[in-house]
Amino acid sequence: MERTKRTGRPPKWGDDVDIKVIKARMPLPLAEAFEKEAGKAGLTVQDYLGRLAEKITGVPYDQQGELPLTAA
Repeated sequence: MERTKRTGRPPKWGDDVDIKVIKARMPLPLAEAFEKEAGKAGLTVQDYLGRLAEKITGVPYDQQGELPLTAA
């Protein structure tokens, strides 16, 4: 399958990395607590989840793919 030209923000990991979107549903208080913990760590929810997943599975989460929480 040929990739189409993207517009907007560049992909975190580059065009050569395959990614899969995972969605989770959880009670609002749990979701809010998770977002708060990510913010305290200075990370986006995605990067916070990536780091947790790395700890649990041992599969590396590419630290170079992380984007800063604040805009440049």
